[in-house]
Amino acid sequence: MLHLCLTFDYELFFAHTDFSEQDVLFKPTERILDLLDEYDIKATFYADTASCIRYAEFGLNDFPKSFNAQITSMRKRKHDIQLHIHPIWYNAKLEKGKWQFDNRYYRLHAFDKIHSEVDMRQIFLETKNYLESVLKEVDNNYKCVSFRAGGFCIQPEQEIFKLMEENRIIIDSSVCKGLYSNTGTHYYNFTKTPEKENWWMSSESGLCREDCNGKIFEIPIGSICKKPEKWLIVHKNPRLRREELKGKTSDAIEMSAFSCKKLLQKINDFWNHSVMMSLDSAHYKALIEMVYYYLKTYDCVNQEIYICLIGHPKLFGITNLENLKNFIEQINNQFSDAVIFNTIEQAYQENRK
Repeated sequence: MLHLCLTFDYELFFAHTDFSEQDVLFKPTERILDLLDEYDIKATFYADTASCIRYAEFGLNDFPKSFNAQITSMRKRKHDIQLHIHPIWYNAKLEKGKWQFDNRYYRLHAFDKIHSEVDMRQIFLETKNYLESVLKEVDNNYKCVSFRAGGFCIQPEQEIFKLMEENRIIIDSSVCKGLYSNTGTHYYNFTKTPEKENWWMSSESGLCREDCNGKIFEIPIGSICKKPEKWLIVHKNPRLRREELKGKTSDAIEMSAFSCKKLLQKINDFWNHSVMMSLDSAHYKALIEMVYYYLKTYDCVNQEIYICLIGHPKLFGITNLENLKNFIEQINNQFSDAVIFNTIEQAYQENRK
């Protein structure tokens, strides 16, 4: 069986926006929840609790209250909430009512006792404990069992894996096979992961080598790396019409003003990088093609294969909602005997050792 985990990174923008937190996060999330409830499908929301901690430190309590209220509402509706960390919040400054971010602190690895007031361990534990304390108010049995690194920036992964092992966080979902980035702000390299779609890992093995005795299980974001398959999927299917965003995703990536360099960068990215199963940007027909690819490539009859689709409420407009609706209906109509919607928490229950 192919298990599709609909996952959403539940977070704000990391640059100035003139829109409210309600418009950026809470309202679009509520629309997503209503759509999922219509089809009785449960999703996983990776909650960036670092933002709540920073807001509260500046005495801005309305956002954390609304954040907590919405994730507890999700839990009551039987959705799954797991840990997402954007540590850039820990050094964010509030100047004249506007958040200012320092991209040098985008990755967890930038935090150590020498160069900052907090280190990676403190951030990891504080954000995890915040999430569990909020959700235990409505579900005493709740436990955080999964982590997704902000911006996919989990590497070097050994120290983060140690923290996951110590805290019995079993499932990682930071990997998108075939992706690579090294901008000075972002860094990840998922071009040499195991051929398996899911694999066990440890702090000793790292994520590029399988460790059958490891305690961390990878459920990656679905992707296609092979050529020409990815070219056909991108070019034979319609493009998803994007609506105007309510903010800017990041100031992290600087691109030359020369259009020739931009074009070469786009060509290089497309040729060398994988195509991601993104609910933000991929048309549902392309996503269906990717599901076909997984069913054809992996033995989903005799084994259980788990992959994630990734979305962001802050990027979700009406077009995205309609696209998600069409995708769900196509899966239910065409693949009900081979594909199932699942949550990360359910995957944990099915795979824990």
